[in-house]
Amino acid sequence: YIGDGLIDIPVMLESGLAIAPKNAHQPVKDVADYITEKSGGEGVLREAVEFILNEKGIYSEMLKKMEKKIYKS
Repeated sequence: YIGDGLIDIPVMLESGLAIAPKNAHQPVKDVADYITEKSGGEGVLREAVEFILNEKGIYSEMLKKMEKKIYKS
């Protein structure tokens, strides 16, 4: 779950992975498992997806799959 406001805290606490952008309210960052380097609106979702894929050790595999779909003849 990605959240940046106080209203997001209850859901973040119940989620398996709580992510906050660097410009989130401090109480939100305090409960986050991961704080992005990007601010909201600057690529937070992409950074979060890359973080998850890297943590699972499948980032390179996913890139290769996407390249095959994009460049298939």
